[in-house]
Amino acid sequence: CARYGREADLPISLFKTALNDAVTGKVTGAEAVLDLRLKAFSDITAHHVTENIFSQFMYKTLPTGSHLWTFKRQLCQQLALSCFVSALLRIGGGAPAEN
Repeated sequence: CARYGREADLPISLFKTALNDAVTGKVTGAEAVLDLRLKAFSDITAHHVTENIFSQFMYKTLPTGSHLWTFKRQLCQQLALSCFVSALLRIGGGAPAEN
């Protein structure tokens, strides 16, 4: 946020402002509130949050570049394993949530 001159809490403030109608009761119904939330989320992610915010956070958090590379490699391995097991369970007629 500091790099782009943005306030760190701006997305939270904008989301709260966008949902004021739902809080005050001007918008009722679950579907209408969900649409309001989706519009707010889409606007905030499109205009106020950068695409690589997670990478920037991890780059600043981890001590060296090799730690970042190790984190990315392990994350990809976990994602691949999760997708593979989900596909196997789907083929077998099961689901990860079923016991």
